Amino acid sequence: MRNRLLASVVLCAAAVLAAGAPSVATASRDLTDAQRLVDRADLGRRAVSLSHALADERDAVVRHIAAGRTTGDGEGLSERERARVDRAIRELSADAPADIRRLLDAFPDTRQRAVAGEGGAVETYEAYTQLIQSLGGITAATTRALPARAENATADALPDLGRAVEQASAARGLLTAALAGEGEQPRLTAAAQQAHLREQAALADFDQTALAGDRDAYARTVTGTDVTLAERYLARLTDQPRLDYQDRSLDFDRVASALTARVDRMRSMESSLAAAEVKRLEGLRDDDVTALELRAALLGVCLLLAIGISVQTARSMARPLAVLRRGGERVAADPVGEEPVVYNGRNDEFADVVRAVNRLRATAAELHERAVRAETAAGSGEAGSTRPAGPAGETGTAPLAAELAAVRERLTALTAEHEKLLREHESAKAAAGTAESARGEGPGRRQGASNGTFVHLGLRTLGLVERQLALIESMEHEEKEPERLASLFKLDHLATRMRRHSENLLLLAGSEHTTGHLEPVPLLDVLRAAISEIERYERVEIATLPPHAQISGSAADDISHLIAELVDNATAFSPPEAEVRLSGWMLENGEIMLSVQDEGIGSSPERLAELNAKLADGAFAAPEDDDALGMGLYVVARLAARHGVRVQLREQKQGGIAAVAVLPRALLPDRPVPGALAGARTATAGTAQPLPGTVAEANGNALPSRPDRAR
Repeated sequence: MRNRLLASVVLCAAAVLAAGAPSVATASRDLTDAQRLVDRADLGRRAVSLSHALADERDAVVRHIAAGRTTGDGEGLSERERARVDRAIRELSADAPADIRRLLDAFPDTRQRAVAGEGGAVETYEAYTQLIQSLGGITAATTRALPARAENATADALPDLGRAVEQASAARGLLTAALAGEGEQPRLTAAAQQAHLREQAALADFDQTALAGDRDAYARTVTGTDVTLAERYLARLTDQPRLDYQDRSLDFDRVASALTARVDRMRSMESSLAAAEVKRLEGLRDDDVTALELRAALLGVCLLLAIGISVQTARSMARPLAVLRRGGERVAADPVGEEPVVYNGRNDEFADVVRAVNRLRATAAELHERAVRAETAAGSGEAGSTRPAGPAGETGTAPLAAELAAVRERLTALTAEHEKLLREHESAKAAAGTAESARGEGPGRRQGASNGTFVHLGLRTLGLVERQLALIESMEHEEKEPERLASLFKLDHLATRMRRHSENLLLLAGSEHTTGHLEPVPLLDVLRAAISEIERYERVEIATLPPHAQISGSAADDISHLIAELVDNATAFSPPEAEVRLSGWMLENGEIMLSVQDEGIGSSPERLAELNAKLADGAFAAPEDDDALGMGLYVVARLAARHGVRVQLREQKQGGIAAVAVLPRALLPDRPVPGALAGARTATAGTAQPLPGTVAEANGNALPSRPDRAR
């Protein structure tokens, strides 16, 4: 029982885990996705910083090349600008995608070729621009990878603003390079014109995609005198694909300062949006962490509640059963020496059963005390006490003591007489043997001596079998292991069959050994008891029976014995796989007819007539070796004659023999059986096979295949 309850608790916990695990797994997956988005957004933010540094280096290198490499630093780059770019590359290279990592690894060679003069200003511009645009693709890829729950207009507008910033920086570098040199001025100016047009297109896309707040923030950030002046310079310098004399006469430092101020403000806006996007995704990740924690906590609470409720329910079932088991053991072992069962649970059906067990213990203790008082009073009477018995109302034990003393005296006398008869039988047997050897006579005396020996042997064997059955039954009540209980059931069945054979021996010797019952016994229980006493009990099927039919208690054991012999013959003389049907009907005259039908080979009409004649004649001697009746039918004939039962063998049309036994009305009491079923031949120790719901199942063991009273 405990193992089954523990299994139910484990199954309940597993069910709760199975129900809550998908939710926790979904929250964990969302958290993993959110963390990956945060990492990619942070990578995009670092890519933006690197693209700004590379754009500044590109503009300086292109301007240095366009000016004929005549600036004071010799390369157009300061150590501070180099260190800034190299530091940003190192920070990004470890986490960048493979294609961008290859470009970053090849950048030192690109820089070296540019400063060494291996390419023109436009070629250098294009080499730098390829890497810068690839870095911008990181932000665009992050935006495209956003799931539906993380989509945002700011994230969609960020790549457009990045393209606008990159083109604005390109236009600045190309225009300052065109103003600083003469050789590639037309190409640089045309490229600047295209960059400015692409910048305007990107800003238009940003205006359409961005939120109103982002557009207002851009308008507040990218404004001022320098921005206005830079836009005028851009409009003037990019109105045609080459610079004229008036354009070239503009103040270089003022143009470069205005364009740089505008680009810096645009970069500030881009960096602000990139940082805001990282912060937004971090907030989404934090929400996913909170959701995962809440779901895990809720699952843990539900699991603890399920386990707690299951354990409490299991305890509420196991504790009353344990109390009942201890109470039953106390009543069975020592009801006087043990204390009553104490149960502190709810006042339910278990409490009613505990109270019933305590009442049974109190009744057993009271009966024990009465028996002790009766024995004490009887012992005083045997010792010759002359103390007069008081009124019955004073002690209430005087009549019982007197009756017990009379029974003991009668038992002593009968024992002495029995021993005397045994001695006479032994003497007669010895004398008969001597006389027969001398004169060749005395078969009758030999018969009487043999019968006495059979009675003595049968009684001793029957007593031993009864003690064996009592011992086996006590072991069955205490055994809880199913395999051992099955072995005990088999021993019980073998001992039951041995008891029937011992009773047959007594019948052959002419002894009237019966154990009657005080109350009538249901016919169904009588038939079940009969089936349990044969070897192939599983082949017998009880068909229809008269409802509420019962047998007189004094004849119940003999009728069960009679039916057992008929059923045993039917199973012995029919195919091993064939069933034997046991049926009963109520006749019009009030008698009951029982039929045992087999599917054997049958018998000849002459043989049936001979057997029926012997069955009808109850006054005949014991069977000889060549007696056609046989021991089984001889026992049937003796028992039938004892109670007026008519037994006849009939041949069936479909094959086999039908043994019919008609029970007279004298064996059929009119009143119904009160209470629960009382088993025929089950009053003696060790003979009752447990029906469903008896001790074997109460101990928690399933009944194995064994000769139950019920099929």
